[in-house]
Amino acid sequence: MKPIIIILFSFLFGYLFCWMFAPEDIINFSTSRAINPPTNNSTITIISDCSNLSLFRTANCLNKWVKLNYNYNLTNSDKFSDNHPFNEMSTDELFTLGGCCRDYSNFYKRMFEIFGYTAEEKVIRTSDGAHIFTIAYNEERDYCIADQKEQMCVKVFEGDDEE
Repeated sequence: MKPIIIILFSFLFGYLFCWMFAPEDIINFSTSRAINPPTNNSTITIISDCSNLSLFRTANCLNKWVKLNYNYNLTNSDKFSDNHPFNEMSTDELFTLGGCCRDYSNFYKRMFEIFGYTAEEKVIRTSDGAHIFTIAYNEERDYCIADQKEQMCVKVFEGDDEE
């Protein structure tokens, strides 16, 4: 029994040690749950501005930030993704270098998850190419679509009013 406890504590200590001293990119990488916010100035300011809001107000707040800093730049995005370990720009890099729909979708997904909402990236493929955007939703099944400089939110009603 004693060796099992020692092994379990060793794994736990190793996990905590790696988590505490892991590179920031590894800590921030997430595919399906809330992530630790990256430590760059824009993200910290956005978190301060958009905290403790409803889903709709959060979407509006994030969209205002994107509109203020929007810079569509497919060239920078492609060059950046080849050199970045997880193909994801930080907020400061996105707002400085510009990016494509994938980069803005990554931004929206990351930020919605920081604020505790479930967010998914959706891809539309056509014969001409593809487009990616983010859908975020809450426990009440209300949802917002965030797509580069645009956003749209829908409140789901249930009851006798449905047609």
